[in-house]
Amino acid sequence: GDLPRTRGLSIYGGAAAIKIDGDFTQDTTLRRYDSDVPTAVVPHLFIDYRGAGKASYGLGVYVPYGLTSQWEDDFPGRFSAKKASLQTIYVQPNFAYQVTDGWSVGGGPVYGHSTVELIQAVDLSTLPTSAGGPTFGELGIPRRTEFARARLKGSSSAFGFTLGVHGRVTPTWDVGARFLSQLSFDYDDAGATLLAAIVGGTVNQ
Repeated sequence: GDLPRTRGLSIYGGAAAIKIDGDFTQDTTLRRYDSDVPTAVVPHLFIDYRGAGKASYGLGVYVPYGLTSQWEDDFPGRFSAKKASLQTIYVQPNFAYQVTDGWSVGGGPVYGHSTVELIQAVDLSTLPTSAGGPTFGELGIPRRTEFARARLKGSSSAFGFTLGVHGRVTPTWDVGARFLSQLSFDYDDAGATLLAAIVGGTVNQ
């Protein structure tokens, strides 16, 4: 709902580098495990055009949220998640109109694309030796015996909309409000693959 203050084309863009550090200390051994999260670069780009009239047009491409949790190979929680990653990007075309000298309204559709990835270790002791047979754990294989890694990865798209209003109450005081509809991502086509097999203490890709 915020109109560009100047006529013509304006472009605003940039990126933020996000580095997350963390660690986990196991309460039974007091051993510390450091996270292994790569630095993420989060981009944004906004383009606006305002002609001689009361209307303006814009396009925004930005990352509203995302998170990656990743650990080294010896992390004891790797059977739940060695890596968990969620990435999203929104593309938002906008239209705004100046209703009065100080007030404008605007909005437009929003397209979102999201990808999710989960990598976890597979515990041999929990698997059955055959259909209906005993588990490997019941045959003496210790708990948390990693023999493979599995990866679940998928992507999804969703559509929504945004509405906004912006106004100038005094020469030095502006107010505004924005509504963004819900975007629901369904990862129905996510695929699971066997990423690695552990044989004799080594990882075979």
